[in-house]
Amino acid sequence: MEITLIAALNNAYTIGINQSLPWHLPKDLKFFMDTTKHHTIIMGRKTFESIGKPLPHRRNIVITSQKLTVDGIELYSSLTDALNACKDDKEVFITGGSRIYQEALPIATKMYLTFVNSWDEGDTYFPYFNPHHWTRANIQYIEKDDKHAFDFSFQTFIKKKAC
Repeated sequence: MEITLIAALNNAYTIGINQSLPWHLPKDLKFFMDTTKHHTIIMGRKTFESIGKPLPHRRNIVITSQKLTVDGIELYSSLTDALNACKDDKEVFITGGSRIYQEALPIATKMYLTFVNSWDEGDTYFPYFNPHHWTRANIQYIEKDDKHAFDFSFQTFIKKKAC
């Protein structure tokens, strides 16, 4: 099974503030929706609460120790348990938050990262990753426009075999 992290982060590795994204980038949202459609997504409880509902056309898994009753989601108490439930999947996407990314990073094999050219402050961060352990397989630059307040880039990273 391929374990893929997908996130948008800025120059300071900020991924969130007050349980929401610090920016509105429609092209990034479309990329996320298109990329994760028909796949399993795994997220923490706070990330799920920030979205507010299960995302359609996906298997939604939430990692939490709390009791939640929401139609359309599966609950697990650990990332290990969630991944074991997905063992037959070809690829699963880790969609946040910070603690889940940190735990999944050592076992991830791919990352889709949107790098936002901003220094917006936040309270939630993507974990540092050693760039020597990853190969940048793709990069696409998007310039700011009337719908996007910042320049940003879509970048795909593949973990090197020896790491």
